[in-house]
Amino acid sequence: MIKSDISPVNHPNKLDAIVSVGPHSLREWRDLRLRGLREHPEAFGQTVESFQATTDEQVLARMEAQQAIGGFVLAALSKTGQMLGTVGLALDDAKKTSHRGMLWGMYVIPEARGQDIGRRLVAELLELTKKIQGLEQIHLAVVTTNLSALALYKKLGFSVYGTDPRVLKIGGQYFDEHLMVLRTPQGAAGK
Repeated sequence: MIKSDISPVNHPNKLDAIVSVGPHSLREWRDLRLRGLREHPEAFGQTVESFQATTDEQVLARMEAQQAIGGFVLAALSKTGQMLGTVGLALDDAKKTSHRGMLWGMYVIPEARGQDIGRRLVAELLELTKKIQGLEQIHLAVVTTNLSALALYKKLGFSVYGTDPRVLKIGGQYFDEHLMVLRTPQGAAGK
């Protein structure tokens, strides 16, 4: 379950809580997102430069617009209050595509990897999606070379339905992405 209060304790990389990101935690979340964009540019469509050019007000406006239709951003916090990871769910309010959600922005800091934080973030996201009326499937895109993320998503029930070739170009190098989907209980009932 999502906690909203942070109570510091002494284990810097141990997961203490998964919280919803909002105005109270925007600065820390932006720092975490920027770190992910810098360390793994192949894992995200957004560039460091475009993210830095986005103001806090613009980021909050996007978050609020998503929250109004059920979307959200989560962060994993250590016992000391440090953000260890993040993941988001974006929804579309267009009538023909409102049954689909997009998992985006998944990132766990390197020093906290291997501690089940990524799985717990995605599991919490999936738990929260059960409350979103009409949400039938969750999509994501993962760079084909990120084998640990691919394994995590498959373990949680996502399946590959296609590969988008050369979707990202960084310098002269291209990266393919696997497109994955998970049907929610609501979506599975409407097969």
